[in-house]
Amino acid sequence: MDNVEFTTKRIGPVVAETRIAGLTAGDKTGILYMSDIHWDAKTCNRTLLKKHLDKAKENNWGVVIAGDVFDAMQGKFDPRRNMDELRPELQVGNYFDELINLATEWFAPWASIIHLASYGNHETSIIRHNNTDLLERWVYSMRTVNKSPVVKGGYGTWHMLRFMSGKKVGTTKKAYYYHGKGGASPVTLGVIDTNRQAAFLNDVDLVVNGHNHQGYVVGLPKIGLTERGKIERGITYFLRTPGYKASGIDEPFGFDIEKLSPKPNGSILVEFGINGDGSYNDRLSMNAMTLFE
Repeated sequence: MDNVEFTTKRIGPVVAETRIAGLTAGDKTGILYMSDIHWDAKTCNRTLLKKHLDKAKENNWGVVIAGDVFDAMQGKFDPRRNMDELRPELQVGNYFDELINLATEWFAPWASIIHLASYGNHETSIIRHNNTDLLERWVYSMRTVNKSPVVKGGYGTWHMLRFMSGKKVGTTKKAYYYHGKGGASPVTLGVIDTNRQAAFLNDVDLVVNGHNHQGYVVGLPKIGLTERGKIERGITYFLRTPGYKASGIDEPFGFDIEKLSPKPNGSILVEFGINGDGSYNDRLSMNAMTLFE
């Protein structure tokens, strides 16, 4: 909806706030959560990434990237380095500089809808081994060159979604996104992490994970008591975004075919709407839907 406006600011190193104004009865808007883009990898599915970013821009959705914008594994000191996997345009002496320049140029058409970008294990590895912060540099470049509203989050970030009713906050949804850790069992796909996180993440409406390139939406019920003694029931959504690095199951050898572990590509849209009667909080709906291929 063109009348809906997103305004995002960082209010702490790992806390961000997005104010969503102009959402009225019958309207819908959304935030497209993505991770593990690995934009510079030869196997990045840029066609699908562009399709989803175009869809987000067409519908005026905000975009949040929960880590691993970059693959960045071909640096001089990276033990995983394989020059065969380096795109031709990045085969230059100032590899990391050119990576930032090209990514800033490529993401320019969608700069206005990207609101948050955070660290993944690939970005933090570059800091440890190469003494440069690719995410910090890309966010700065997106803001200065492309006039993007994007702000930088942490490896894990609290994200307050404040829905405005006029000039006042009508209601707030609390989200937490975390890039992720470890692998994923071929049976559980990492879904077991939802119960682990539910045990210590207090009073949260939405939890987003990435990292293991699996994809799912799980809704767990929650019950609480308001200060006025009213019993509240709700759902906490736990999401896993798979990213855009294509599985190499059609290759003669490699991790994916040797482990026989194909994975989806895509993002997850969290859609918000205003419906029915009652308070703003009661009328606000939240649903999660996959954009997987």
